[in-house]
Amino acid sequence: MLEIRTEQYELLKEEARKRYVDRVCAYFWDEWSQECEHLENDELREMVLEGMETGESYGIVIEADVVKYLEVCLLLGVDFSDSEMHPWAQRILQNEDTDGTTKVEQLRFQLDRLLDNLATLGE
Repeated sequence: MLEIRTEQYELLKEEARKRYVDRVCAYFWDEWSQECEHLENDELREMVLEGMETGESYGIVIEADVVKYLEVCLLLGVDFSDSEMHPWAQRILQNEDTDGTTKVEQLRFQLDRLLDNLATLGE
């Protein structure tokens, strides 16, 4: 029987994480090019890594949910969850009765409302 040592497992896990970050960054460069144009590649990678870590601390771990959470980070800043400008984010993220998918859906709903309000102000 094949046995994987802890060190090997950790290397495989780190390589999988690196590939995931690469895919997410490529997605952002393709789909969010205007929002990313002010970022260097290393800055985007750092935002993705920091956002993944923060999202995980709130139970956001499913890949699709993580990407949606990172989109919110891209638009509001990676520290939006701690910002006094977005108290609604803390209420959503700290709700222990809500799973990660629901939290992301609620964040996206609130973000859409915020963007709609900003668009209305600009008219």
